[in-house]
Amino acid sequence: MEARHALVAPNGTMTLTIPPSPSEVFFAGPADPSDPSWLAGFEAWRKERRTQLRLDDSDYTNADLAWTQRTFSQVQLLVWDRSLYDPESRRYTPEKFLAETERRLGPIDAVLLWHVYPNIGVDDRNQFDLLRDLPGGLPALKKLVDDFHRHNVKVLFPILAWDSGTREESSPPWLALTQLLKEIGADGVNFDTLESVPADFRAASITAGHRLAFEPQFEIRDESLAWSTLGWNDWVTWEDVAYPFTPMVSKPAGSNPAT
Repeated sequence: MEARHALVAPNGTMTLTIPPSPSEVFFAGPADPSDPSWLAGFEAWRKERRTQLRLDDSDYTNADLAWTQRTFSQVQLLVWDRSLYDPESRRYTPEKFLAETERRLGPIDAVLLWHVYPNIGVDDRNQFDLLRDLPGGLPALKKLVDDFHRHNVKVLFPILAWDSGTREESSPPWLALTQLLKEIGADGVNFDTLESVPADFRAASITAGHRLAFEPQFEIRDESLAWSTLGWNDWVTWEDVAYPFTPMVSKPAGSNPAT
């Protein structure tokens, strides 16, 4: 299904695509688990899909991104969650957050720190301003990231494609975010509402000498699979559709070079 408009508009603002049907991004599971033809059909599809996309596996074999191949448990949380930030002492408390969360969920591999809504739109500040304006500024965020790293937890921040009504940043979003995340030592970017990661983000990350992992919210259907080494199996697009009893296989996961 084609996008309603270009993913990146002339002003540098990323825009949104029309959600696909589940069958476009998921491979139906076997009706009979003992039927060998299902696996043969899946492998034939995977080979054809990889040929169509002309996938380059260099990001999947890059040592700086190797951690993405062993990241299975990721927690998304607001930066002002009381388990992560203490307003009385005005400091971040990652150890408290990890103790409370891992006691309930078990070990986690990464966190996605959400610093934007509900604040964005209250005033003219854009998503990058909101990151800079967090308590303690960028130095405090760098310490927070370092603290998570000491516990072997990677840190991601989001990019909002629809942040187009706030203060205009002096540089394109891929340059602005890459520079900020390099400064604080963060590890990756979650692309809110997107299924495709613009190649400009990869290029900016390489140029900056700070390789970032990219994670679109929805299932990838294009060549950006080659540089999107993380992903969500997000069913929210079809929340009115019942998930089938027999598990399906994510087509992006099934066709990426790491499988």
